[in-house]
Amino acid sequence: MITVGEVIMHACLARKASIGALGFYRLDYPYSGPEDKKFITVKKKGEGVEVGEKPHRFWLLEPYAPTYAENYASHAGL
Repeated sequence: MITVGEVIMHACLARKASIGALGFYRLDYPYSGPEDKKFITVKKKGEGVEVGEKPHRFWLLEPYAPTYAENYASHAGL
């Protein structure tokens, strides 16, 4: 069973930058640049955790759906 703490740990290890706006600081990655502006995604996969990333404001990227909700769902994999 994966606990919330394990999921948070995987997400923190996947982020290779310090993000002051989120209050997230890593000593081994003290700075962040524009390329670090992204979402870290975490999903339970079998007995483990699958970590991925989505670009910042991914729901506004092409291809566009007719409505905002459909556009978000198509980009979020819902």
